[in-house]
Amino acid sequence: MKDKLRKILLIGALAAGSLIGMPMPPEEIEELLGGMNQPKTELVITEEKDEPMS
Repeated sequence: MKDKLRKILLIGALAAGSLIGMPMPPEEIEELLGGMNQPKTELVITEEKDEPMS
């Protein structure tokens, strides 16, 4: 969900900039879009629950 929202905000910012005539070099656009496609590594640590011994 966060990733989709981030992409929507990026596209919205680029669209707003193009509407008001904000200059943005193609290299900067390529860098921004390339950063969105980089794989991300996550580390998940699960919490172990103590089970009562019967």
